[in-house]
Amino acid sequence: MGQDFYITIIYKKIKGEITEIESKQLDNWLHESERNTQLYNEIAQQWNLSENYNPDIEIDVKADFLKLKERIKKSEKSKSNSQGKIIKFKLWQGIAASLLIIISAALWLYNTSASRQITVSTVQNEIKHIILPDGSEIWLNANSEIKYPEKFASKERKVSMSGEIFFQVKKNKKAPFIIDAIQTEIKVLGTSFNVKINRSTKETKVDLKTGKVLFSSKISDDKIILVKGEAAIFNETNHSFTKTKYDENSFAWKSSVLLFKEKLFLEVIKTIEKQYKVNIVFDNKQLANCVFSGRFENKNIDEVLQYLSDIYGFKVQKLSASKYKLTGGLCQ
Repeated sequence: MGQDFYITIIYKKIKGEITEIESKQLDNWLHESERNTQLYNEIAQQWNLSENYNPDIEIDVKADFLKLKERIKKSEKSKSNSQGKIIKFKLWQGIAASLLIIISAALWLYNTSASRQITVSTVQNEIKHIILPDGSEIWLNANSEIKYPEKFASKERKVSMSGEIFFQVKKNKKAPFIIDAIQTEIKVLGTSFNVKINRSTKETKVDLKTGKVLFSSKISDDKIILVKGEAAIFNETNHSFTKTKYDENSFAWKSSVLLFKEKLFLEVIKTIEKQYKVNIVFDNKQLANCVFSGRFENKNIDEVLQYLSDIYGFKVQKLSASKYKLTGGLCQ
C-alpha cells in the first residue's frame, strides 16, 4: 500500500475514526522504519497546531475544496444565524486541520526525499553505470564518486563528483543539470560529456561529445562555453581556463574503444598507458615519431601490443603485471 493510504489512516486515528483492521495495519507500518514513525509524529504535531486555527483567514484551494465550501453554504441556509456561525466555525476548523495535515505530510515527504543524498563510488579497476532520478545516465570510472539527491528539485538537478565520470544528461529546459566539480561547476540542459578531476595536477577537464555546456569557476568569475567536439581544462593554481584539443579517446574507458588517426607512436603509447593503467618503455627512440592509424575495440593490453608489434617489428617483454618493455622495431 502507498504512502497516501497510511497518511489517511493516521488522520483517521487522530480523529478517533480508525477501524480495528486499519489500526493493525498502521501499527505494522510504524514498526517497519523510523521514517514512518517520524511521519506519524509530524502529522500529529500539525494536527495539534491546527487546534488554534483562526477561521477568519481566507483559504484558497482547488476544486475539491470549493465543493466543501458549497456544502457549507447550503448547511448555513438551513440553520439560524447563530447556529450557522457555530457550524461554519467547526467545519472550517476541520477543513483547515485536514489541509494542514495533507500539506505538512506532502512537504515532509518531498523534503525528505529531496534532501536525502545517495553516494555511489568505485574502487580501483571498477566501472559503474548509474541511472539518475531524472533518467540521465552516468558512468563512473575507477576511483570516482558521485553524490545526488534521491529526488531532484523542480528547478535544477544538482550533483557533486570527484574522479572521472561520463555524463549522458536527459534534456530538461526547465531544470538545468548542474555538476559541482570541486573548484568548478558545469551547467547543461541535455548533452553527453566526460569530466575528469585530477587532484594531483589540480586540473579539471571537460571533453564535450554532444550538445553545449557552461564550464565555470567557483573561485572566480571566469567561465567558458563549450560546444560539440570541444574541450577545456581549468587550472586551480592560476584559476584559468584553457581550451584544448578534444580527445575522442577520453571516453575509451567507458566504450572500450581506442581510435587513432595519424597519431605519433609516442602519443599512441601514452594513450594506451592511460587506458590500461600500465607503464610502457621502448629503447628505440626512433619509434616515437612513427605515425599510426587504427582502431582497437574490446582488446586487452597484450592483444594491443602484439598488434603494434606485428606492424613495427619490436619485441614485447612483460616485466610485471603493469609494466612492459618494447625492444627494437622501426617505422613502416
